[in-house]
Amino acid sequence: MSLSFLLFVRSSCILSLLPDEKTARNRLESFIRSRSEWCISRQRVWGVPIPALHHKHFDRVVLDTKSLDYILDAMEKQNLDWWTAPIENFVPPWLLEEGQTADETWEKGQDTMDVWFDSGTSWSMLVEMGVGQNRESGRMFHADLCLEGSDQHRGWFQSQLLTSLGSASSKEERISPYGSLITHGMVLDEKGRKMSKSLGNVVSPMSIVQHVSVLPRELLDSRDLHLIGCRRPTFMGCHSRLLERHVNRSNSAFSDCQVTEETP
Repeated sequence: MSLSFLLFVRSSCILSLLPDEKTARNRLESFIRSRSEWCISRQRVWGVPIPALHHKHFDRVVLDTKSLDYILDAMEKQNLDWWTAPIENFVPPWLLEEGQTADETWEKGQDTMDVWFDSGTSWSMLVEMGVGQNRESGRMFHADLCLEGSDQHRGWFQSQLLTSLGSASSKEERISPYGSLITHGMVLDEKGRKMSKSLGNVVSPMSIVQHVSVLPRELLDSRDLHLIGCRRPTFMGCHSRLLERHVNRSNSAFSDCQVTEETP
């Protein structure tokens, strides 16, 4: 990653990173600094298609604003699917060659979009929904808050940041798509391991909902944000002493919870 782009990241006006500003910012920057070029295409049988048109006889691929607008318009108006609809529906008139059909000249691309690029541009949907950045109303960012686990410093956190900064035109200010970033911890099992599908040590959220009474309002209103690591569930967004007091007087299945504060 170029130094100039990293400087853009550093000055991208992220207001705050919680719970540890310095650690989170350094972690995010280090992953961005160490990444190489980003190949956004994947060769999979599922996913969002990249609607590129490949010439059958020459080494030519067409994917530009003009062809993309034509293809998207055809898909929306005719309710077409890229994978199953004939190529004739997607080749614009200016790409047709005299004496040849679209099928004789062009074929559809089979690559899919990298899911990190796909999900990383989710901030753009806020603009379409009318709730994104709006200077007139004083809204500086598309989203006020982005919340995910510590593993997303190399994933969703930076894919959103990179797509937002990279897609800004020369006339636009390069800023983060979110104002604040919160990194939460992981839900741990009784051995202190992160719960994951691959390990098979996951507790159903519904079992927690059914056995833990509603947390008092004082927990939810607490201004102190901590990551609370328990022997079974991990709670976020409440002060450890308040949570411990509530758990101790609770008759829930998790009354043996040992409350400790942990960093991501």
